[in-house]
Amino acid sequence: MDYDNLSYMYGFRDALVFPSTCATQAVKRPASRRWVRASARKVAAAATSALVLVTLILVAHPVQAATYPCLGAPADEPNGGLYPEPRIFLENQAWWQPTVSGTEDHGHIHSGACIPRTHFESGEVVKVSGRMAIAIRTVVHDNPGLLRFSRVHLTTAAANHTGAFRGDIGKYCTTSSPHWSVATHGCVLWSTGTIDTTVSKYDGFQEIRASGNVRHDGSEDTMFSSGGWQVYLANGKPVKHLRARADGSARDFTEGRGWYLGANYTNAGIDSRIPYRVSGTWSVKVHLGAGAKGVDATRGYAAIDPNFHFGNAGTPIYDGAAPYEGTLSIDTTKLTNGLHRLFLRTDAPCDGTAGNNCGPKADGTTNNVSTNSGGLVVPFMVNN
Repeated sequence: MDYDNLSYMYGFRDALVFPSTCATQAVKRPASRRWVRASARKVAAAATSALVLVTLILVAHPVQAATYPCLGAPADEPNGGLYPEPRIFLENQAWWQPTVSGTEDHGHIHSGACIPRTHFESGEVVKVSGRMAIAIRTVVHDNPGLLRFSRVHLTTAAANHTGAFRGDIGKYCTTSSPHWSVATHGCVLWSTGTIDTTVSKYDGFQEIRASGNVRHDGSEDTMFSSGGWQVYLANGKPVKHLRARADGSARDFTEGRGWYLGANYTNAGIDSRIPYRVSGTWSVKVHLGAGAKGVDATRGYAAIDPNFHFGNAGTPIYDGAAPYEGTLSIDTTKLTNGLHRLFLRTDAPCDGTAGNNCGPKADGTTNNVSTNSGGLVVPFMVNN
């Protein structure tokens, strides 16, 4: 180290000037250069010791990145329900059951995951960049088909990136399966990985579409769950939201979808921002209806805390005609404080009538034997 230069950095001089009541005079300090060099060495040694001490502290007590809990995450969530941003466990459901008409019953497929929230509780947007971790929970209930895989499409304002994530499964669900869960009365399988958000041409709110795909017969997928979960991407690109209002601002939109061969999409969704906690009366905008190329929807259902796998339909808050768009009012004072779930479902019968003809199955027999339904489950916290 050049201690001469260091001495000038810290303002030392051979000649020190002191004020005097009579006059200012220069005083030559004996052996001043040696004194300055010695002082500089002491400063450097002290700085080195301080640096070593800080390093030891950091090694012993590393700074932890902020983590946030995922609201509603199952106990066996692979990441322990903790992520670098606030998340919420959303779930899509596909049903092929005679809820409105028919006799054929292929049960349910559920696809759920901890997804980044759209906003912090303060109202600030939650932003995601680079590779986003995801763990998809697929539940198969009373479904005789082959669960082929879980997957994610990243659908943006510019393109649909179909290969964003895929977890191959290739399993049937039976009570003797190692994935059988008594608690869910079905098979539970997790698929983990990451989604490269940089493939999107645009930043802003884009859509995660998670699904579980089942084949019952033939070579095609017969049934899958899907959805539309909004995530704000921030990779230094122009902002253009996938679902935007006329003024370009982002819409509040969360959707679950059920797809069956011949029936296509049946959807149920929320058009309000999902709150961190609710009290009093919670008013939430919903839509229940047919999706892309879907047969006509005829019935909608909304309830709090159902458990259909064990015959519990929950507390109904809407049970009527579809398509339906409107506001549901939930009196949370009638609920206990803590975690609850809002369930939405839309039913579209395949009965062969105009607007509800679902054509033939792969073996040539009629597909007008049941009802296609799409569902969405959203957790919420009551705090009265």
